[in-house]
Order: sequence, then C-alpha cells, then structure tokens
Amino acid sequence: MAAHITGASPGGPRYDPSLTSEERTHARNGIWLCETCAKLVDSDVARYTPAILRAWKALAEAVADTKVGKTETRPPSAIIQNLYVEQVNVTVYSNREPLVAAPPATPPTELMIVENGGFEQGTDGWGTGFYESYFASPEGSALLFSHAVARWYIDDQRAHGGQGRALRVEHDTTNTPHVFSSFTQRIKVERGQRYEVKYWAYVEALDGPGGFSLRVLPSRRTEPSEWDRFRKKINPAVRNQWQEVRFEFESGRDSFFDLRFTAETTLKLWVDDVSVTLIDGSGAPGGALGRSG
Repeated sequence: MAAHITGASPGGPRYDPSLTSEERTHARNGIWLCETCAKLVDSDVARYTPAILRAWKALAEAVADTKVGKTETRPPSAIIQNLYVEQVNVTVYSNREPLVAAPPATPPTELMIVENGGFEQGTDGWGTGFYESYFASPEGSALLFSHAVARWYIDDQRAHGGQGRALRVEHDTTNTPHVFSSFTQRIKVERGQRYEVKYWAYVEALDGPGGFSLRVLPSRRTEPSEWDRFRKKINPAVRNQWQEVRFEFESGRDSFFDLRFTAETTLKLWVDDVSVTLIDGSGAPGGALGRSG
C-alpha cells in the first residue's frame, strides 16, 4: 500500500509543517509498504523517522533496478520485534559450484558446544537460532532485517587453516539503524559459568561504521540492555589477513545462547574456526569445547 513518509495533514505521523501541500502529495513523499509495516512505522514515529523511511525507499528502488526483467521467488518473511525479516538459504559451494549433497557430518562428541565451527559440514548446526519458530525451515538460513541486502554462503576459497571451507559474508547495505543481516547457532552451556568465545575473520573490504561482530545472546526474547552486553567486533583496520577475535561471557541463569554473527555495513569477509571454551576457576580456559575445521 502507498504510505506517506511525512504526514499528509497536521497531527499525522512525522508531519512536516515546512512542506507545501503539493510536496506532501508528491511521489517523493511516498513509500510502498505492506499493511503490517505501514501500521508499525506509524505507531512508533520516534523509531521510524523520515530519514529511515527515505533510506528504505532508496535501497528498495536500487535493488528493484537490478531485478528488472528477472524472475525471482520471494523468500519466506516475518515481522519480528517490529522489524521486517526475510529468510535466505546459505548455499555451500565447492570450487565455486553449489553442492547438491551436504558434506558428510562428523560425529558429535560429549565436549562439543559449537557444532561445525569450521563449516566443514556446510551449514550443519547453523541457522536462525532463537527465531526458528517464525520459519518453516530455519536450518541453514541467514536472516535479512529491514530489507538488508546480503549474501551469506560457505565456500572453499579461503579457509583459516589454508584448506577446507569457511563462511563467506557479503553485505551490501550501508550502515542504517535496524538494517542488518545475521547467521546464528544456538548452543547449550552450564548455568553460572564463564566461557571464552573465539573465531577468526579475514576482511577483504569493509566500509563505514557498524562493522561485523559476534553477539552472544540468551536464546529467548532479550531485553535491550542484553543486545550488546556480550559482543565483539572485528578490527576493520586489519585487512587481507586472518585476525583472531576472542571475548568472554557469563551464562548466569540461562542454559541456551545464540552465537549470532551480524553484518551492519558494506563488507566482504570470511569467518572460520568458531569455538566456545569453558573457563575454569583459575580464569584460564578449561579445554576447547568448540569444534573447528
């Protein structure tokens, strides 16, 4: 449906008294939204400002230009915490060709916390995490929030150990509030313990603020204060070489957490060898409990 970016009349959502009547009714002040999103943006004008709506419009028009004359099947979508979210499959490539069958799985061990941390078994263990209930087939899927444009896939072009597979991320959207993409694994830990998280990243390109990070979030509906509590960004200054990223988190009263990789700006990079390690009472890691490839 057609919606106004700034209100059509005094008292309307985001009304701008500096505009003329002609400017308020012009196509430049309009944006196409589904009925659900139209209600959402008008019910929270502090969050969905004219600047954000104009950014959505510009991005949608740019994406549409690239798809003229092409047939596309729209991916499953949902409204999650007032954000429009699309589900996209994460493809596994070998020598730049998609694999028809998944690689053979490695038998799990009792000490495993992170499954398939090296992505050698394709997307096994990875998907939408806590948001799985919103989608019919959440396994092996990344999520695009608020019309983000991104591709997440697994290839064998650059692995941390020199051979094997790694997760490739190509995020095309510039840094915009609430616009990001993510790929997640839910893990189980012991309550009241401290853990170290580690992964490796190889940055090919990264522009602007926002960056790329791994968040550790309780696998439940979280509070705003929990969003960045356990989070570590990559160093954007380290390019064309592998960098190690590590940080700690406390499980508190929760047993299940999401390891959620998040891209929030224009970037191209690889991720590999994700692990979680229990820290013993002395403050030192008590043995690698993650699995990498």
